[in-house]
Parts: sequence; C-alpha cells; structure tokens
Amino acid sequence: MEDEFLGVLIVNEFEKSTFDRHDFLPHDRIDKLITRASVAHALNLNLASRDERLLNFILQSAKRVFAIILTCNFRGHDLRRVMETFKRKHFEDKALPVTSDVLAELDCFNKKPWSAMERRLFFREQWAFLAPVFASDNFKMDLEPDHILPFILVGQDTKSGNFNQGFHATIHPSHWTNPVLKVRASPSSSPFRSGSL
Repeated sequence: MEDEFLGVLIVNEFEKSTFDRHDFLPHDRIDKLITRASVAHALNLNLASRDERLLNFILQSAKRVFAIILTCNFRGHDLRRVMETFKRKHFEDKALPVTSDVLAELDCFNKKPWSAMERRLFFREQWAFLAPVFASDNFKMDLEPDHILPFILVGQDTKSGNFNQGFHATIHPSHWTNPVLKVRASPSSSPFRSGSL
C-alpha cells in the first residue's frame, strides 16, 4: 500500500450500484482503508504533537472527508493544508452531505487550493461515500436525490409491466444491519420517494 496513492486504493474498492449505475464505497471499507498508517503516509506526517492532533482528527471525526479529498486528487502540501483547515474549522464527517450552495459559502472551501472546479468535484465525489446504511428497525430515512442506493443485482429474474421493468436487487451487506428482507426495484420507477424511505 505504501507505494500506491491512497486515493487510487479507495477508488479500486468502489462498487457499482445496480439501481443507478453510480459507484459507491461500501460502508465497511472506510475503516480498512483509512488507518493510522495510511493517513500518516498520505500526509507525510512525522508524528510530532501537531501532526498527532491532525491524525487524530481525521481518524476520529473525518475519515470520509479525508477519503473524499483524496479522490479529488489532492496530494502533498495541498492535501495537508486542506485537512488542517478542516480541522481548524471543525469540518468533519457529520457535516456531510454538503449542498453545492453551502459548499460555495463555507470559508474552508474558499481559499487556495480550492477553485470552483475542486468544489464541484468535492460535491460530486461525496455521494460515493454516503450510500445509506439501512436498519430493519428504521425504514424511514431522509435521502437527497444524489444519494447512491447500495443495491446489488442478485438475479436475472425480471418482470415487465405497462410502464416499467422490475428486477430483484439486494442491499449490499455492509449497508444493511439486519439483512432479512429483499428489496424490489425498478430501473425506470424507483420504489422510493424523494426525501423518505
């Protein structure tokens, strides 16, 4: 792992949603990829006390933010500068998702090395890390239109109706806390309403 850029390793772990064909990082992979050693290597940290505080911030509060920044291809000094700014401004995983309007207004996204292009890339990339985790005791979720549903096709059994075609899909195992149900989805008409599940 030390010879390969961590952002590439993250992208190599993406899986494709059979619902909307977008890539997502399975929920259980973030802890495998964003480790003390991988973060220290990516940031070139010498583990001085200042470095230790940045490392702890990322590992305790901003693993997904750090992974998004890596997939936006920030490296070296820019990567470190961005993460130090996020630490100072308390921009962490719980702030996600960020809308494109809010992103443009946040102070930590309005200084170098950020440009309109990098902000747009961050907005688009964040969704790969925010695929929802479903629980059998909570079927109501607020989802944004850009959320990627972590569905995996499990069979070729399709059924056609007058206006759509349905297929059997199942939720990725790391996105389902109690996988006892199968979900039926249709590529042309989602069984979910925008904003709720």
